[in-house]
Amino acid sequence: WLENQPDGCVYFGNCLYKYKGEMPENTSIEVIDGTMSICCFAFQQCKNLVNITLPNTLRLIDRYAFAGCGFSSISIPNSVDSIGIMAFSSCLSLTNVELSTSLNLLKSSIFSSCGSLTSIDLSHITNIEFGALSYCSSLESVVFSDSLSIIDKYAFLNCEKLDSLIFPASLDSIGESAFYGCSGI
Repeated sequence: WLENQPDGCVYFGNCLYKYKGEMPENTSIEVIDGTMSICCFAFQQCKNLVNITLPNTLRLIDRYAFAGCGFSSISIPNSVDSIGIMAFSSCLSLTNVELSTSLNLLKSSIFSSCGSLTSIDLSHITNIEFGALSYCSSLESVVFSDSLSIIDKYAFLNCEKLDSLIFPASLDSIGESAFYGCSGI
């Protein structure tokens, strides 16, 4: 079936299944309206993907969907209520993230090794899982939710440019080595 599909974005019903073929340099993609999910590994290592526009019909971005992509900014529509592990890991050019307000869980290693990310607003996130923002070496500021309850192990591992944090009263636990290597705090 896949071999018979033309190069570019391959859809299976209302799911963007994957990008097929060699991606040209400086590629911009507008995901078609009506798409409800982006499958795991759909754009993994698409370093030439410099811009992506996501529709308001999108509900799920699966694991590794954009790992290693080349875009500098991502705006996740408020319709998205689930993002899989490592979905945006190793996006080395990523500097700006606008998270969905429907999202309350930041899954494991979701933004790990995004070395250009300087700030992130987590004001709707109540749970930050294992290594979610680990190795974000340029991360300077984080805004936490007033209802944040858990920061899991290694969540901000080696984010050495973080210099100050304000934890909400709702915070119940901070996991082992959550801020290990954050020498700027």
